[in-house]
Amino acid sequence: MALVGDPADYILVFGGVTNETVTSSDGIKSSLKTTLDDLWVFYLRSSQWNQIFPNSKINPSKREFSVMTTVRSDRAIFLFGGQYGEILYDDLWQFNVNTNMWAKVILEDARTLLARGGPADIANAIALHSSDYDLSAFQNCSYCT
Repeated sequence: MALVGDPADYILVFGGVTNETVTSSDGIKSSLKTTLDDLWVFYLRSSQWNQIFPNSKINPSKREFSVMTTVRSDRAIFLFGGQYGEILYDDLWQFNVNTNMWAKVILEDARTLLARGGPADIANAIALHSSDYDLSAFQNCSYCT
């Protein structure tokens, strides 16, 4: 989830998990967990949700426990990591609100942040590693526009 705009105009939410209660033909109820790869926007002023259908051909895969953040208020929205079942992701994606497209970010000279998932792991990663990285590279990056 990322707050976007200055001041914040909307919230973007990617993926996650939904639990649906299903009833079998013999009346037994069970929970069906589904991991999602959808993108939603919540407009703070109108209190409305809308699903975004990206124009990009390649998008982030289904996942939960990923982290979203913005750089430059609304020009660059980044999605990092997460997990799908036992798979832990270490990928970084950028969503461009102007083109409505995802792009996988490749930073060749950046240190590798190990794949991680789960709310405690993500919170710890941000707390422990945020001061280790120089984010000034994002201030003038060509893929942030």
